[in-house]
Amino acid sequence: MSAMRILLARVTILLWRTIGHWALRLRFPRDFSHIRVLLGLESPAQKAAYSTLSQDRDWRRHEKSGRVLAIIPFRDKWSLTSSCLRSLFSQDMDGMALHVALVDNGSVLGETRRGIAGVLSDLRPQGVTLQYLRYDIPFNYSRLNNLAVADCSSFGAKHVVFLNNDVDLKYPGTLLEMAGFLNATSGAGSVGCTLLYPSGRIQHLYIAVGCKIVGAHPFKGACFDAADPWILSPRPVGAATAALLMVPQDLFLKVGGFDERLPSCYQDVDLALKFQKEGRVNWVLPWITAIHHETQTRDPVHSWAEVRLMHDRWGTHLVDNPYNPDKLSRWSEPLAMALGEGAFPWHWLMP
Repeated sequence: MSAMRILLARVTILLWRTIGHWALRLRFPRDFSHIRVLLGLESPAQKAAYSTLSQDRDWRRHEKSGRVLAIIPFRDKWSLTSSCLRSLFSQDMDGMALHVALVDNGSVLGETRRGIAGVLSDLRPQGVTLQYLRYDIPFNYSRLNNLAVADCSSFGAKHVVFLNNDVDLKYPGTLLEMAGFLNATSGAGSVGCTLLYPSGRIQHLYIAVGCKIVGAHPFKGACFDAADPWILSPRPVGAATAALLMVPQDLFLKVGGFDERLPSCYQDVDLALKFQKEGRVNWVLPWITAIHHETQTRDPVHSWAEVRLMHDRWGTHLVDNPYNPDKLSRWSEPLAMALGEGAFPWHWLMP
């Protein structure tokens, strides 16, 4: 009976999404397949956020002699971490001090041990320091990052960048522009960027908070068009993925860091909502891109306990988030018009 209930729920959701999809297509017949359609759907909170942007859009100019802590959790699969580090060491420094925390969550392979020893002994770019941390604990993404922030406190970072080891930075000004943007933008809580699949298609543009189970990724799988008007400017969003996310360290500590009751999912959404509670805005710089070899380091595990925690904690602020336009359906990851259906019935899908 449970299987039949889940099947009926999926059919209902698919039908509603299809209706909403065509309703949106009728409203925006020419722009529907382009990211620029988002410009015509922005919420009042998103429109108000633009007033906090600096008139000087050369974000690098706002980052001088800053200190950035980059945290990279990993477990074996050293080739991914090595590639991530190479891309990180290729970043423009321009006076910025970068401290990289290699967070080893119980690696066991000889290849990994040799790789760690090699990178610790190799010469690094000027201004880059490296620290190896090993935590032999059950996987908990939130705890691993919280521990690393605490254990690197002597570095005195102004900003922390959370970086999955399966991400390769492709734009050499990524860290300078993200840090400069946080310095220049009043009330900024976090800043992310566009993540692409190795094929060049979009993996992550931003998180539509409160859409589907907890958050969704609009335009996932779409072609990336660097000339699209939405891509060309900073955009205020509900949340951005922690696969590559920069935050002010003092703000991160003020809100208690990542919630360790969210070991595998939704830590980034929860953190973004905590920043919103502090009156901060979460942003993405869409023109900055990186390659994300998604979920290469562990098997993805879907936890209904974490879903329930998010809904119990945030309630309507999750579903009716002011940075997710109320014109858009919460039932569909691809853009679809809201037709009065309300919140996504995630509990229908629980086993």
